[in-house]
Amino acid sequence: MISEPVIKRLTLSRYLFELALQNANSQQETADAACIHLLQDAIEVFFLAAFDHLDITVLGRTDFPQYLDKLTEKLNYELPFRRRLLEINRVRVHSKHEGIPPNRKEVNGYVTDARRFLEQVCEKVFGVDFWTISLVELLDEGEQKTLLRKAEKVFKEQKYVDCMIGCRKAFYLAFESDYNIKKDLEDKVGLLFGSRAPYYARNKEYAEKNVKTPFDYIVLDHAGIDAELMKEGIDNTTFWNVWRLTPQVYRNGEGDQWLVKNEPQKQESDGIQDRAAYVLSSVVSMLLARQANRQMMRSNPYASYDLKLKKKGVVVYHKADKNGPVAGTVPDDLEIVHADYATDGLNDGEIYWRVFCFRKNTDKEPFFMLSGFILQDDLDFSE
Repeated sequence: MISEPVIKRLTLSRYLFELALQNANSQQETADAACIHLLQDAIEVFFLAAFDHLDITVLGRTDFPQYLDKLTEKLNYELPFRRRLLEINRVRVHSKHEGIPPNRKEVNGYVTDARRFLEQVCEKVFGVDFWTISLVELLDEGEQKTLLRKAEKVFKEQKYVDCMIGCRKAFYLAFESDYNIKKDLEDKVGLLFGSRAPYYARNKEYAEKNVKTPFDYIVLDHAGIDAELMKEGIDNTTFWNVWRLTPQVYRNGEGDQWLVKNEPQKQESDGIQDRAAYVLSSVVSMLLARQANRQMMRSNPYASYDLKLKKKGVVVYHKADKNGPVAGTVPDDLEIVHADYATDGLNDGEIYWRVFCFRKNTDKEPFFMLSGFILQDDLDFSE
C-alpha cells in the first residue's frame, strides 16, 4: 500500500516533469534551461518518494549520485539511464551556477530518457504505472471513484481513448449533470428538481429550438461554473482543458445508458498518451479539491418532519402570505405533509410552515407534488 505522502510526492514529480515537457516544447533558449531544472527536480522528488516508501534513511545533505547509489543498493538492481541522469545533473549545475545554457539538440533526448527512467523505476519500486498513480484511493467511494479506477486500468492497457471517456464520465457526474435541462422539461412542479442551467435554457421552447442531439441537453452556465471553481480551489483553466480535450458524454438518469459523442479530432493518436495522462491526473485532482472543500463545510443534517393536516382542502401558498398567490391545494387523500421549518408571515402576524407533499405515479393516479407554505392553524399538533 502506497501512503498518502508518497502519492503526493509522486504526483508532484509527475507535475514537475509535465512542466519540463511544456518548456521543452516551447523551443526557446530560456525555456531549455527551465526544462533541465524542472527535470532534475522531478527526478529528485521521485527519489524522495522512493526512499520514503522503501524506508531508506537519508542523513544530512545528499548529492545526486548518492540518490542513485542508495536506491540501487536497496533494490539490488542497477538503475537504468544512470549515465543520462548524471548528465542531466551536470547540465543543470552548469546552467544554474555558471549560466551556461543546455544544448538545444540534447534537450528532447534528456526529456525522453528522464521519462523512461521514471516509468521503469516507478513500476519496479511501487508496482504501478508512473502516469496512472494518483490520489484516486483518497476519493470517497462511489460511481466517480469506480469510473476513475477503470480509467487508470485502461490507461495501463494503452486504451487512451477509453481512459479519457471514463474520465469524462466522472467529470460529467461531478460537474455537468447539474446542467441537464431535461430535468426542467420533466419537472412537474416548477424549479424544485430542475437544473442549474441558465434560466433562458430551462424551458420547452429553448429545447425545441436548440436541442438537436442528446448532448445538447447540457447547457453550462460558464460564469457560474468559474465562480464555483474559485470557491472550491479548483483551477478553471484545468477544468476547461478537460472539457475541451475529452469526448462529450451524456446520461439523463442513474439507470440510463451512457451516450458518448464520436469526436474523431479528440482521438488523434499523436500525443494521445500525454493528453490522457493529463486528463486522468487533472480530473482526480479536481474531485479531491472539491471533496476537501466540502469536508470542511459545517452544517446541520437535513431533516423534514411529518405533520398532520387538520382538515381536507388545505391551501398551500407560494409565500408566507395568505393574501398572496396560491401554489395549490393538498389533495383530499393526503393527510400528511413534510415540513422543514416555520416562519413568521411576510405581511401578517400568522405563523407558516414550509412544506411539501407528493404522491407517487401509479396506474390509478399520476405523479403529484406540491410545495409552499401552510398556515400553522391548518396543522394538527395534538399528538
